[in-house]
This record gives sequence, C-alpha cells and structure tokens, in this order.
Amino acid sequence: MKSRQGIALLVVGLVAFAIVGGARFSKRSPLFTLHKVRVDGDPQAAEALIALAEIPLHQVSLFAVDLEAIEKRILKNPWISSVHLKKKLPDTLVISPTFRAARALYQSENGQLSYVDSEGKQFGHFSLLKAADLPVLSGFKESEIKHALELLDLWDREFVPLAQVSEISMENTKGLRVFATYPISGGRGRTTIELGDWHLLNPPQTELKQLKAVLNYLSNHGQSASLIWADIGKKIVVKIARGS
Repeated sequence: MKSRQGIALLVVGLVAFAIVGGARFSKRSPLFTLHKVRVDGDPQAAEALIALAEIPLHQVSLFAVDLEAIEKRILKNPWISSVHLKKKLPDTLVISPTFRAARALYQSENGQLSYVDSEGKQFGHFSLLKAADLPVLSGFKESEIKHALELLDLWDREFVPLAQVSEISMENTKGLRVFATYPISGGRGRTTIELGDWHLLNPPQTELKQLKAVLNYLSNHGQSASLIWADIGKKIVVKIARGS
C-alpha cells in the first residue's frame, strides 16, 4: 500500500516538475520570443496601432507579454471602441481592433467639434484627415444628441438621395433648422429649411409629404431656394434665390 502511495506521489511530483520546467523553458526559449504582430482589419492603421501598443518585439517571450497593458494603450485611440488580443504560437501577437464609425459631427456650446457614433457617444476631435464630410449637429445639448441623430436618420430615410443634409441646428427662438442641398441643372441648390417644432412630433407626416413635393419641384425645375419655411401646421413658403 505504502509502495503504491509512494509511486503516486512520485508521479505527481514528476508532472509538477515537468509543468514548471516547461513553463520556464517556454519563457526562456528563443523559439517563443515575440517577433511578429498581425493586425486584423484596416492595413493602413496597422503601423500606427503597433506604435501605440508599444509592443516589445524581439525582447520578451510571447508568454510574458502583458495583454492587459497593451489593451489599455490601444484603447487610448478614441477611434477604437474595443480590441481583442491573441497570442499565436510560436512568436506572433494578433490584434483585432473594432473601430468606431462616425455618424455626425457635434458642435458643443463653446464651438468645439467632436465626432459622434450612431449611439450618440462623443469621441475624438475634428480633423480634416478623418471623416470630414459629415453632417453637423449644432445647438443641441449633450443630452439631446441621440434625439438629434434620430432627426438625422429620419431625414436620410425620407429625403436621401433627393436632398443631402449638411447641418441640423436647434435654435432657441426658431426651433429646428436644416441646411441642405439638392440637385438642380448645372449643380446643386443650397437652402435653409425652417422646421420649427418638427422635433415635437414623430414624425409630422403631412409636412414630410409637402416638403418632399416642394424639393422635388425645385429640383425638377432647376430652381434654387435660399429659404424654405415648413413649420408644423402652416403652409410651406419658399423664397427663391436671386438669379434662379
């Protein structure tokens, strides 16, 4: 009996020794030194991402790489919402980032521009090098960004490709205002559309149909309107631009 127990303890000891020894060998063996980094997704972002991550290439074992520290450094980039890191034997670290998609630009009360995603989360500062051609949301409080995006989604569903919005603004006295362009012969007409209390209804169907008809008429007849009044419960009034 004692002989069997002795053999069992010996086996357990050998296994433990093998595990510890194997772990030490793995960390010290040049076979498992981190030499490569693979970034999934946008290849243009790979170089900047690797630099941001501060990965110690050719210096440490793959098993000794601190994934949590690397993740924190990568997430300092406001355009990255999440990242998945994976060690791939024998010598490669795989980085799989998820990038934010900018839905619009938000202009704060002090005039600063930042990006917002489809969930209304602000990130990054405006740059001409990154997603510059986006509609602007101005005059809205931070708590109203999601509502502003709903208005933008409504516009896209109902008016694109007939008319493209460049800015949605909330004015203290006049209410909702949209700056938009629409196709006319020889170019695009630019107009300001006063929507007033549109934000109080979801959505005002009568005014939607009327405004569509007006924009279609202006586009088909090549007329550029400088201003369109389309408040709820009122007739739509159009001010034609001079020379149109």
